[in-house]
This record gives sequence, structure tokens and C-alpha cells, in this order.
Amino acid sequence: MRKTAFRKAGMLLVLGLAMVLWGCGKPESGKKKGQTPAKAAQNKAAGRYRVPPCPEADKTKVVATVNGVKIMKCAVYNRIHRLSPYIRRRYTTLDRKKEFVDRMVRFEVLAFEAVRLGLDKDPDVQRAKKEVMVQKLSRKLFQGKFKPAEITEKELQDYYAQHKGDYNKPAMVRVSDILTKSKGEGQKILAEAKKLDVRAFRKLARDKSQDEATKMRGGDLRYFAKTDTNIAKPIVDAAFALTKRGDVTGPIKTKTGWHVICLTGKRRPINRSYQQVKQLLRNRILREKRVQARKQFVAQLKTKTKPFVVHEDQLSLVKVCKRPAGGLFGRIERHMNRMHRGRGMHMRPHRARK
Repeated sequence: MRKTAFRKAGMLLVLGLAMVLWGCGKPESGKKKGQTPAKAAQNKAAGRYRVPPCPEADKTKVVATVNGVKIMKCAVYNRIHRLSPYIRRRYTTLDRKKEFVDRMVRFEVLAFEAVRLGLDKDPDVQRAKKEVMVQKLSRKLFQGKFKPAEITEKELQDYYAQHKGDYNKPAMVRVSDILTKSKGEGQKILAEAKKLDVRAFRKLARDKSQDEATKMRGGDLRYFAKTDTNIAKPIVDAAFALTKRGDVTGPIKTKTGWHVICLTGKRRPINRSYQQVKQLLRNRILREKRVQARKQFVAQLKTKTKPFVVHEDQLSLVKVCKRPAGGLFGRIERHMNRMHRGRGMHMRPHRARK
């Protein structure tokens, strides 16, 4: 009984706290500055809240000074409001605000010391500074250059028709393949493969397959559709007849020999109508327009600058290490490569020869 009472009390406490937090973050009623009445009503109905900008009068107010650098009131306001609403609530009292400003002061003190030591001229620092400047330049020139409302219905429909294959894909399967030279050898491998899971089958493919091009990746043929003409038809038919991951079949006769295959993945067909992807199309068109505008802008800048020369004799001598890095980053890199290979993105897939 006592446990039940404590549990109920805890649930009521959590519910009450959630209601309090929701009430604090609830948007103000009425119209916000810079919004139409319809937009204000829409935001109110959706429960959205946009942090108002720092008032103009506060832009000249100073809250702290360190080494001649002024920390402005609006700088504190903007940095606090970059935090999530839940963390932001910590800084409502004066003492908490002083702690926040103290961190900003520590940042300025460390930056001043870095400049004193000449680190502002460090190549890495200069490179980082240029990257930030280029990002800000791109946002300033291209972020607001194209508006979603400017994209017409006809433009959206034409784009969908041109890229219909991106949103409509057939069912696909993925198999690992072991190539043998005789039917008898294929039957022996099939009997052994029926006792194995997918991982063990791939190891068996690395050990026993006669296809040098695929054996080192466990016989993986990547994803293919039923209409794929790059895969031998007997393998396609047999692969689509398998129902669940880990199923094996064979031996399958092709011009190159006898195959034993294991189903390692299935993808359902994708059929997305124009209305379903309309917003995605709009975003994609906007992104492509910005990229194209940026390319044209860079091309114009190149015509105004001095001609640059590429010393190909030295460029060709730049060594590229193909071995993955060690430690955590190495593991992440290897994992990403495996993911990309599974999607057919990392390298050109090898297809079983007909």
C-alpha cells in the first residue's frame, strides 16, 4: 500500500512539474513583432514560441569589461537564448547570470592570452577564421536569395517528373554469393551453409568462393532489383524466391559456374506520390539553386583574381594514406564505410558475371 501511495504521489509531482514548465514556455497571446495576425494565430495554435530579438536600447549597454573588451548586454542575452529552454531557466537570478558572464570573461581572458602568445597568427587559427568568414559570406549572399514561395507549381511538377526514380523504387534484395566450379562442390557448400548464420556464411565465402572480385567482401553482391540486368538471371530469380534473412539456396547454374547464395537483406518498394514529396522537392530545388548561384559567384570572382597555377608535378607526389585511422575515429570510419558499401555508395559495386 505504501509503495502504491508513493508511486501515485510521484506521478502527480511529475505531472504538476510538467504543467508548470509548459506554462512558463507557453507563447504569449496576441501578435508578435514582425508577424502577420494570421501567422501569430497559427503559432499560438501550434504552441510555438520564438525568442524575441534583443531590444535595440540594450545593444549599447555594457555588463562587463575585461582587458578593454566590452561584454555587451545583448551578447549575454543572445548566448543565453542559444541554450535549450530547460537549461536557460537556470539563469533567471542575478547570481546565476553572474556565473554565466564569468564564463564569458574567462573566454575573453584566455583569448587575450592566446593573442599575447601569437596564436592568432597560427595557420590553423587563420584557417578556422577563413572558414567562419566563408560560411557567413555564403549565408549573407545566398541564404535569403531564393524564397520557397517563388517556386511555382509547374517547376515542382517538372522536377518530380525528371527525378521520379528517386521517389519510386522497386523491391530490392541483397545476397552473398559463393561461386564454385562444379555442381557437386556447390552441393557440399550448400549443406554446410544451411547450418550457418549470415556472418558465418560471409566468412565461408571468403574462404571457399572462386570469385576473386567478391570473395574478400564475403561474396556481397549489394542490393539489386528484379529487373537488374547486371546480375545473372538465375541468381536474381533464386534471390527473390528467398523469404527471410539467412535463407540459402543453390547450386545455381550460370555461365561462370555454380552458385550458392544467402539472403542478407531486403528492401520494400518505395512509391511516393507528388503530393507526398512536394515539400522535399521544394527544399531540394532551393538547395540546388543556392549551390548553382554560389558556383556562378565563385566563377565570377575567379575572373577578377590573378590566374592561379597548379604544379601538377608536385601535386602528383602528395601521398594519400588509405589505411583507416586507429582508435575511435578509425572504428567510426570503418563503420561508415560498411554502411556506404551496403548502400552502393562507397565504391562501384561488382556484379556477378552472367
